[in-house]
Amino acid sequence: MKKNVLLILLIISTFYTSSAQDSSKTAKFHFIAGLNLTAVPTLNIAGIDTTFVNSLSVAPALTLSYNGFSAIYSPKFVTGGSSSGIYMHALSLAYSQYDKPNVDFALEYTHMFFTNNPSVPYSPLNNDIYTALTLKKMWIQPKLAAGLGFGSTKATSSNSSGSAYDFGLSAGIGHFFEWDNSPISYSVSPSILVNGGTNQYFSYLKISRYIGSNKKFGNFTKKGVGANRGNGTGNGRRNGGSTTVVTTPSVTGESFTISNVEANMETSAEIGSFSVRPTVSLYVPVGTAAGSGITTFWQIELQYRF
Repeated sequence: MKKNVLLILLIISTFYTSSAQDSSKTAKFHFIAGLNLTAVPTLNIAGIDTTFVNSLSVAPALTLSYNGFSAIYSPKFVTGGSSSGIYMHALSLAYSQYDKPNVDFALEYTHMFFTNNPSVPYSPLNNDIYTALTLKKMWIQPKLAAGLGFGSTKATSSNSSGSAYDFGLSAGIGHFFEWDNSPISYSVSPSILVNGGTNQYFSYLKISRYIGSNKKFGNFTKKGVGANRGNGTGNGRRNGGSTTVVTTPSVTGESFTISNVEANMETSAEIGSFSVRPTVSLYVPVGTAAGSGITTFWQIELQYRF
């Protein structure tokens, strides 16, 4: 774990130093109101069987930004499962530079306040550090992202509480296309990425969206925690009024493994202060998850800049 944490810190400090230099943008406060729509896995109980299905997650967001720095608050609502409503409050501090000629850079820390909503799987990882870098000078643009999630596991009748973490990396290539059709400006950014990580737990980490927004998250995770105990088959039984998923993870430990190849498409349309940014990803599992079938991620982000 220490080696992985040191690697994350080295990547973050290197990216931050290279991106924070020579900033000439005029400092100004901006208030941004947004809405994020995506999927989140929820428990579905039918008789004695328990499965996971994707339900709609609705997340309004309020952002205060100043010269690349941002503070973001976002309550997240799940619309399905046994108890629809808020499942998380997310508070983020971020720094980003997307207006430089040679590099795009982002660094973000998020603390997640879970509400213990029984509709969604439990995650012990309530802290998320994420950083990403894109080199824009070449037509084929190299991309690199890293993430570290950490928190604590809950004490149970058979196990005591303890620390938990997951580390992830994503690397690949892409290109950014943009054009204006006044009064609307458009952009399209396709990319091919290879994703990997320790992937021990179900989580909502930004580096591993193929877990947090995927009903088949068990194809990638190594340990069952709380409601998401199992290997992703989604088969279980209901005993004595409580729901459990009775399966055995096929892989254990904290080793880093390559988990999937991702085909990603990010798009945007902007008119004045309003923007809409749809994102779609297809994940082809590799390694121990190979053969489990292609999975998807989608997201629609709406923003208005005051």
